[in-house]
Amino acid sequence: HTHTQGLRVLEGLAATGLRSIRYALELDGVSQIDANDLDPAVVDSMRRNIAINGPDAQAKVQPHCSDARLLMLQNPYVSVCS
Repeated sequence: HTHTQGLRVLEGLAATGLRSIRYALELDGVSQIDANDLDPAVVDSMRRNIAINGPDAQAKVQPHCSDARLLMLQNPYVSVCS
């Protein structure tokens, strides 16, 4: 989804969030990454990894502990680009 701040990305099965962190730090034009996993322990690791990677990662990567399908349904305004 492109909006005035940039591209928003959903990584539905993010595990420890390393790919989401790389998106945040290495891709131009990305304003937010929703990094999701269903396992609460894994999401705790994700939060630690985001913090370790500093304020740029923390500003863009939003951790979620949810079923990816529900997270997508809760954000119907986000378009899918192919």
